Amino acid sequence: MTNKNENMKKAFKSISFLLILFVAAVSNAAALDCEEYANPQTREAVFLVHDAAALIAKKGDAAFKDFSVKGSRWFDGDNYIFVHALDGTLVCNPAYPQLIGKQMIDFKDVSGKPTVRFMIDQVTKFNTKGWVHYLWPIPGDVEPTWKSSFVQLAIAPNGKKYIVGTGLYDVPMERCFAIQQVEDAATLIAKEGAKSFEHLRSRTGPFIWKSTYVYVIGLDGIEYVNPAQLELEGTDISGLTDAAGDKFVGRMLKVAESKKGHWITYKWPKPGHQAASTKEAYIRLVRSGGKEYIVGCGMYID
Repeated sequence: MTNKNENMKKAFKSISFLLILFVAAVSNAAALDCEEYANPQTREAVFLVHDAAALIAKKGDAAFKDFSVKGSRWFDGDNYIFVHALDGTLVCNPAYPQLIGKQMIDFKDVSGKPTVRFMIDQVTKFNTKGWVHYLWPIPGDVEPTWKSSFVQLAIAPNGKKYIVGTGLYDVPMERCFAIQQVEDAATLIAKEGAKSFEHLRSRTGPFIWKSTYVYVIGLDGIEYVNPAQLELEGTDISGLTDAAGDKFVGRMLKVAESKKGHWITYKWPKPGHQAASTKEAYIRLVRSGGKEYIVGCGMYID
C-alpha cells in the first residue's frame, strides 16, 4: 500500500510539473500574442520572429543558413527573416544578399527615417521586442511602400546579441501599434521630460508613420505635442469638441486620472483632410519631474 501511495505521489508530481510547463508555455505565448491583434498575418509574424530568435539561441550563426532557404517558413515569397548585429551590421537577409556584411546603422529610408537605429533602440532602450514602421520596397520593386517589422532581441549560445525580425507590407493598423507608440513615448517622457517633445514630433522619428502620430496633453489642458496640427501646440484644448460635439479632451482628462491605459473614441480629421473620421485612441498618464502628461496615439476605424 505504501509503495502504491508513493507511486501515486510521484505520478501526481509529474503531472503537476507538466501542468506548470504547459501554463508557462501558454503564458509565454500570450505575452507574444498581443490580445489586440486582429490581423492573422500580424500575429503570425510575431511568432515567426519568436521562433527565429529561439533557433539563434540554439544554433547561433548556423541558423542564418536555415533562414536563407527559399520556400522555407523563414523565406517564403515576400516574407523573410532578417538579422542585424547590435552595431547595425546586416548579417542575414535572403531577399537582399548584396547588403550582407554592410554597416547599416545610419541607413535611412526615403523619408529620412534611420530604420536600423530604430530597431536597435526598440530592443535595447524601450523593450526587447516591438514594431518598427518605415518605407521599404517589396523585393523586385523599386518604389517603396510602408512596411511594419516586428523585431526581437536574440542571444546566441556564445553570448552574441542580434536583432531578428520580419516585416509586413501595408499591414492594417493594429491596436498594439498604438499601445506600443504610447508606451515607448511614455518611457521617453518619463526619462527626458519636455526635451523629448521634439523627438516625438519629428517627421524622421519613429513616432510618426502613415496617419499615425503621438500627442501629449498636460493635465491643465495645454497641448504640448501634436504633429498633425502644430497650431494647437501651446493652447488650452480642454474644451475642444469633435465633429459630433463631444468634449473628448475633457473625457481624456477625467479617465487619465486612474493612471491606467484607456481607449477613447471620437471624431477627428485625418492629417491633410477636412472631413472628420472616427478615431480610436489609446491614452495613458505619465509623470516626469513632478509634472503629469497624457500621452495618446490614435487609429482611424475606417
